[in-house]
Amino acid sequence: MNALFHDSEVFVRERPTKPTKKQTEDFYNSKAQEIIYNNWSYSPIIRIIIDLEDLYPFFSSGYELATQIENLSAKYLINTEFIEFLEDLYHDYSQLVNINVIEWVKAIQPMPLWKIGDNIKLTNKLTNSFEYYPDKEFFIIGIDEKEARYIINPDKYFQGGTLFNYELLESCAVILQ
Repeated sequence: MNALFHDSEVFVRERPTKPTKKQTEDFYNSKAQEIIYNNWSYSPIIRIIIDLEDLYPFFSSGYELATQIENLSAKYLINTEFIEFLEDLYHDYSQLVNINVIEWVKAIQPMPLWKIGDNIKLTNKLTNSFEYYPDKEFFIIGIDEKEARYIINPDKYFQGGTLFNYELLESCAVILQ
């Protein structure tokens, strides 16, 4: 059967930055079920879900999250395994966004303006928390087509680098000749 329109007409042009409401609800529900399954709490699932929501954005360490969750509505058995579980919340939640980005890339098919080996110069600061300031030069040392990201480094022959979304880097840098 032929599609009436292309996927790119359905997806938004901007890169997804957060999970959908359904993904978020499913995430909290599955994590609460995991807590109950592992006997880390005997409280009602809805109270555990509310507590997990109160922990968001999960930036703290597992130990810090454990001390925070102790003061919330449900009761928990805080042990090493539970702390490790809490430690993984940030990663697990961010994977939801990665799934959305991969689907977005498949639908939109963004293309990089630059290629591996190109020398670029930043024209303004990339982000508030990232310390790459204007007038600093970098090389494109890799391209992650799956998630539409450049890999940059000041050393052209370096084996690793920093990932930046195509659209962010392209808006903050120019290519040098």
